[in-house]
Amino acid sequence: MRKTFKFRLYPSRQQVKIFNKVLNNCRCLYNAQLEYERFIYEKDRRFANRIELNNILPDLKIINPSLKQVHSQILQNVNDRVIKSFKSFFNSIQRGQNVGYPRFKSGYRYNSFVYPQIGFKISNGKLKLSKIGNVSIKLHRAIKGNIKTLTIMRNSTNKWFACFSVQQKITPQKRSLTKMIGIDLGLEHFATLSTGAVIDNPRCLKKSLELLKLRSRQLSKKKKGSANHYKTRIRLAKLHEKVFNQRLDFLHKVTPRLVTEYDGIALEDLKVSSMKNKYLQFSINDVAWNKFRQLLTYKAEEAGCKLDFRNPRYTSKRCSKCGMIQEMPLSKRIYNCSCGNSLSRDLNSAFNILNQSCFSIT
Repeated sequence: MRKTFKFRLYPSRQQVKIFNKVLNNCRCLYNAQLEYERFIYEKDRRFANRIELNNILPDLKIINPSLKQVHSQILQNVNDRVIKSFKSFFNSIQRGQNVGYPRFKSGYRYNSFVYPQIGFKISNGKLKLSKIGNVSIKLHRAIKGNIKTLTIMRNSTNKWFACFSVQQKITPQKRSLTKMIGIDLGLEHFATLSTGAVIDNPRCLKKSLELLKLRSRQLSKKKKGSANHYKTRIRLAKLHEKVFNQRLDFLHKVTPRLVTEYDGIALEDLKVSSMKNKYLQFSINDVAWNKFRQLLTYKAEEAGCKLDFRNPRYTSKRCSKCGMIQEMPLSKRIYNCSCGNSLSRDLNSAFNILNQSCFSIT
């Protein structure tokens, strides 16, 4: 199992300058390699592979001597990013998606560099980075597993983080399927369980929306490149960061409680990217269903909890008691069936999800 441990870094002013310089060198290399890929394609109707990009690094170091100050494997990882961007581009084209050609990176769009294998170690509570030095790090928990890569990342509020990607061997405790539930994800309530319990929607973005609008209007009035524009942008970014942290904290509290309390969880296999409703898009983005699914999946694997994702079709329209289907517009919050079944539409959906799951057979 692959897992990431994220820690806050507290670099000195001099180290911040070095970090930013490394980022800028990596960005320049990325743009240069992207331009080289375009040149090769126009000339030979093909794209250079990873070996070809790595082979021209010595020539680029002669042209740009500052690249010599960056660890060699960081530079090779930049080439990997270029290759990955083109693979993603062609895969999207093959799926029929209308996507843009890989584009050059500006200073705001390149915020991390990676040590793929070597060049770093933790010693005496410090993170030692090759060609940078010892950086203060907040190790709030132990790193469990075999460290594969280290990513140094700068966020939108100019905070620095170290992200260790590790390989773990998970041997979860075997659990018998004695307690199973169905979960209906919604907007009025974040989730409704087939037990009748309801998890309220925190509405993190909605609570800060007015202040976000104010900060955005203030930023639009500032001259780009000025000190006031930078300060206002940071204030806006900090507010977005606060909303993000509130939402993530909520999800990190909900998901472990579910996987420890229940042995099997059935929920809808929602395709959030295909949900295009101009009236509900704001609320859909605020609940972060994809992030919830991501956290629930890996925590369930660690805890030995079984997950079953079901097709969401007709889960709101079908009666959980007799199976009859009727139209249920969003404004209709109570499901009333001719068989006498009358309950909340969300609870009815949760029952249907559980009844359709593999747990109902076992």
